[in-house]
Amino acid sequence: MRNLQIHKHKANPIPITHNDEVGKLTACFNEMVENPIEREQQSLLQFHNVTGQAIAEQRNKLLELMFDQNQGGIFVLDRRLNVTTQNAAAMDWFGKLKHIKGLPLRSPLLLSQKQTRRLLKNGFVVNNVEIEHRTKCWLFYEMKASVFKGLADGVEAFVISLTNLSVGIELKRLSFKPTMTR
Repeated sequence: MRNLQIHKHKANPIPITHNDEVGKLTACFNEMVENPIEREQQSLLQFHNVTGQAIAEQRNKLLELMFDQNQGGIFVLDRRLNVTTQNAAAMDWFGKLKHIKGLPLRSPLLLSQKQTRRLLKNGFVVNNVEIEHRTKCWLFYEMKASVFKGLADGVEAFVISLTNLSVGIELKRLSFKPTMTR
């Protein structure tokens, strides 16, 4: 065993300026400096369980990857229907939107009271809509509006997902074979 040299002077604590992991680390460091090990038999063992934090970070990275790699367009809206986030497909199809009203629908989508209640009760509603693509052509989409509720069961955000139906419609049209009568 090595001999430990103990310095008897006290250092000034480092000011804690963050209320996060850095702040916690600074507080632990200050405590270690204020209460140094006084004899060789004592040891300081600090165990910080980062497993939960690491799992949460992995889940966030996975969600971000799924969000960006999704082939459908996705918009995340705040309670005032401002676009807070949109994925790459939505950017490619419609450009960067600030508010969902910037989405160029052929006919305005007005939810009835019944649909609004269903949205809040079930958490989602689905409608087929026609939207002008960035290429200035009108395409058919399935629009699913979902509600994200917070801990107090209040609406925190909305998620709008768009699935392009035009390819399926065109494939059906091309595979249509009229029956021939003789």
